[in-house]
Amino acid sequence: MAKVTKNDDLRSLIREMEDKQESHSSAATPSKSGYVSVEEAADILELEPNAVRKMMRRGEFRTSRIGRRKFIHADDVKNYHEKAAVEEEARMADPKRLLTVSEVAYQLRFSEAQVYDMLNKKILLGFRIGAGAGSWRVQKSDLNEYIVSQRERSMGK
Repeated sequence: MAKVTKNDDLRSLIREMEDKQESHSSAATPSKSGYVSVEEAADILELEPNAVRKMMRRGEFRTSRIGRRKFIHADDVKNYHEKAAVEEEARMADPKRLLTVSEVAYQLRFSEAQVYDMLNKKILLGFRIGAGAGSWRVQKSDLNEYIVSQRERSMGK
């Protein structure tokens, strides 16, 4: 039985990374070695590579250095992605959350101009925050009430 050394592991990882670069495989798929590059992690997490590097410096990911490059453990990236999805879902579900005009427009599949018009005509409840004219905000519960009222109205209730 051959003795496996850390150098053998590093050589195989380097070969795998070189093969991956040559074959141009998908950036969102973790490598067989269990490591992903900063760029691959950024693609998976939908972040900028510099944001991933900052997270690495803060110790949010376990890393391994190969030559001059650092690679991130794929499990850490997967766990972070799952945790972020759960937190975002919980944050979006909060009925007291304040939404921006662009968030309201996205949820209603309207243009921002339509949402501004609804706010100015008081069809949708909202308020301004900030100095001067301020920025509009809509409470999540008010948006939900508007959606329910529109649904009931269209069903003839």
